Amino acid sequence: MSKQPVPQAPAVALTYVDHPEIGYTYVDALEKLWGDGPTVRIEFVAHRMDPASTQTSPTGTKHTTCRLVMPIAALPILHAHLGAMIQNMVAQGVLTPPGEAPKKDAS
Repeated sequence: MSKQPVPQAPAVALTYVDHPEIGYTYVDALEKLWGDGPTVRIEFVAHRMDPASTQTSPTGTKHTTCRLVMPIAALPILHAHLGAMIQNMVAQGVLTPPGEAPKKDAS
């Protein structure tokens, strides 16, 4: 039994269309990240602090603000974009790499 070559799908030319009516969503943290086969799911949260009390340490809640689902094939692209952004921010001194102590201002 000989193997038949798998036909390749033609490349798709996609044009970007902006939708300015879609607003931004503020998040404080990435809460969950998981894969379920062909997709990756990412859940972001915003923190809401409880009223301050001198008797206890600060408390609050985490509220889901965004759930993002994308094909697993998009994950390496997201990784490359985030990696480049992090490198630029580290080079500009805006961000400290993980595991390093923040640099103290000399002034």
